[in-house]
Amino acid sequence: MWNNDAVVNGKKASILKATIDRRYKDKDGTWKSSGSFSRNEIPLAVFCLLKAFAAMVGEEVKRSEVLLGGAAVGLQAPPSSFSSVRT
Repeated sequence: MWNNDAVVNGKKASILKATIDRRYKDKDGTWKSSGSFSRNEIPLAVFCLLKAFAAMVGEEVKRSEVLLGGAAVGLQAPPSSFSSVRT
C-alpha cells in the first residue's frame, strides 16, 4: 500500500492505493516481478487484496476520527481478521 498524492475537486488529497506483484527468481537466480497469477496463486492474491482493503478502510476511519474530533460518523472499522468468512 502507498499514498498517492492527487488533486481532487481542486484540493490536495492523499489517496491510498494498493499494488500487487508476484515475485520470483528466474533460472539465473535474479528476482523478477509479474502481474500474472496461476490458479493456485489467485486465492493468496485475493487474500492480500482483502487485507489491503481492510487496512485502507481502517485508515479512513482513523483519518475521519481525527477530522471529526474522535467521532467517525457513518464509518466502521473492518474486522481484524477474516476468520468469520465461510467458504
